[in-house]
Amino acid sequence: MTMISVIMPVYNSEKYLSESIESVLNQTFSDFEFIIVNDGSTDSTKDILEKYSRLDARISIIEQQNMGIVASLNNAICRAKGQYIARMDSDDISHRNRLQLQFQYIDENKLDVIGSHYYEIDENGELLGLRLVPILMDMIDICLCTSVPFAHPSVMIRRKFLEDHHIQYGKDGYHFAEDLALWMKMHELGAKFGNLNEIVFSYRVLNNSLSRTKRRNIFSDSISLYHQYCLKNRTHIENILEKRLTNLQSKNNKWLCAALVKYFIRFGKLKYLREIKKYPKKLVVECLFSELNRTFKI
Repeated sequence: MTMISVIMPVYNSEKYLSESIESVLNQTFSDFEFIIVNDGSTDSTKDILEKYSRLDARISIIEQQNMGIVASLNNAICRAKGQYIARMDSDDISHRNRLQLQFQYIDENKLDVIGSHYYEIDENGELLGLRLVPILMDMIDICLCTSVPFAHPSVMIRRKFLEDHHIQYGKDGYHFAEDLALWMKMHELGAKFGNLNEIVFSYRVLNNSLSRTKRRNIFSDSISLYHQYCLKNRTHIENILEKRLTNLQSKNNKWLCAALVKYFIRFGKLKYLREIKKYPKKLVVECLFSELNRTFKI
């Protein structure tokens, strides 16, 4: 059995496509298939894909009319044969040891989803910053109250979990925050999440990216999902908060601060106000503004 299926949706991605493909083909881990969905591109994307498919037999291409990222991802997953599915986007870069390290960690720790820390780069590949993600499961649970604990194209997912629970992107009606909806559904069904304490991915931030041009729709989907998550997991999250507040180092954690602010505003947890005051004022104001904005949008 092929161990990993790398899946990548592509639409008019000629500028960065070769670099992204080569970052996958040059992995230190070689037992994978590479499924690329050409979602009705009108630029030179098709020619680039055909060139690489002739060079490497691990590449298989799905040609389809323009149907969007949700349909593209579902089509790729249906074709996948690997034990694990690794996401990839056509403008991002997987570092050479990404698949090797993620495969070892997800397999050894019996996880269902794994991500990693990642760099943010600009259109020219210049470094914009480093994004750190929560490592421990309980901090990932906390993070899900207010933000996404993974960069979507950096994750690896256990395919059997998706198949056993008949999970697909967009199945719950969320077509803009499709990644967050997937994590929420998997969490609800008992999936085990984790993140590598390594930087194995570079995420390209583009001005014309989906997250910018359709920001309002993504925001609408996201606030609904966060609200449902907090209501369903209120007792569990509050238990984690109580445990974490005994650890003085936790006061430096932005996800914990954001969760405290959320539960203070949403559920009137006045006892968290004392803990909130321990955080830097700038972080508290940022979390407060963000949560008030979400609250009034519900």
